[in-house]
Amino acid sequence: MTRSLALFAAITVVLASRASFAADAQQGGEAFAKTPIFELPFMEIAVPEPPRVLHAGGKRSLCYEIYVTNMFTKPFTLDRIRVLAGNGATLLDSSGKSLATLIYRAGKRSPSDADASPIKGSERVVFFAWVDLPEGADVPKTIKHDIIFKPEHGEALTVRAAEVPVKSEVRVIAPPLRGENWAAFAGPSNTTHHRRGILAFDGATYVGQRYAIDWVKIDRTTGEAFHGDVNDNANFYGYGQEVYAVADGVVSAVKDGIPENKGANEKRAVPITIETVGGNHVILDIGGGCFAFYAHLQPGKIRVKTGDRVKTGDVLGALGNSGNASGPHLHFHLCDRNSPLASQGVPYAFEQLEIAGRVIHLKDSGEVDLKWLGAPEVHRGEMPAENEVVSFTTTKAGK
Repeated sequence: MTRSLALFAAITVVLASRASFAADAQQGGEAFAKTPIFELPFMEIAVPEPPRVLHAGGKRSLCYEIYVTNMFTKPFTLDRIRVLAGNGATLLDSSGKSLATLIYRAGKRSPSDADASPIKGSERVVFFAWVDLPEGADVPKTIKHDIIFKPEHGEALTVRAAEVPVKSEVRVIAPPLRGENWAAFAGPSNTTHHRRGILAFDGATYVGQRYAIDWVKIDRTTGEAFHGDVNDNANFYGYGQEVYAVADGVVSAVKDGIPENKGANEKRAVPITIETVGGNHVILDIGGGCFAFYAHLQPGKIRVKTGDRVKTGDVLGALGNSGNASGPHLHFHLCDRNSPLASQGVPYAFEQLEIAGRVIHLKDSGEVDLKWLGAPEVHRGEMPAENEVVSFTTTKAGK
């Protein structure tokens, strides 16, 4: 059994197979005991990847997924999800419309498909959990979940799912870029395409881009990422900027020679496949089961090859517009395997960063509205949150 499958099995509970499941439900136990057996929610509830603590936006959060699969024929409505600390304190209570928007139904990719309709027999849904931890409180060592289902008729039934561990360690790295006014587009939040990017490889599901950021350099005056002709890569402020090793490590993969797209448009220079989706890229093995992925680099500008040892701050290449990119930017994330997609994304933190502003609205035209801060906010030991505008003031990595 592979490591990922063993982990999945270790924290998965098939509730229908447990004779004592009624006693395990803190609420609804009596309803379970009196409910005809073929009207029970025969649900598999799984947390494939244990939640990790994310430090971003001045908060500590848990970001993970809960898989719910109807193992029977009768439909049940997912009515409520409560996340509890190991001591029983409620950390999240989601229901109604807010619950529906956090549900992904397997096989339906559009956010507009999110709804509160019943989970049919053999159907799977995924709940995207984002739990902000109370300020000043200790990080829980474990969490547990109450999943409340409503049958077509009768009382709601509460299932207490298995307790799962929380990983609190966070890798501190140096910045992959330098300078001012880097916008963290599609950065950490619960709604970006990175966050919702569940993919299946070799029989397992992954969210490799769970904490990914598309770094785009913008102009302080206009808020634009480019000037002049939008179809000319050279007109983008970030184009050609050097990208740097975020820690000491070994180059574990390199791809070069993919031609670039032209400016900001939906046309791609090459067909998008598993091989070309990241464009010209570099992967660094930075130790401790962490790999740093740099995507969409300029062809012919990559300075390293597979097997090279690099030091923090070494130049790896230049920001470009190759692969599945709609404009010049650096896609960057950390993951737990030497594969940017067939892996689990892991959070990280910078020793220090300055928040200069925040994108407050993305217009249909592609323009942005920005809220610049009167004075930069200095954050230590954090990632930027989605759409924050960052200046990197240190090139160090933590230990």
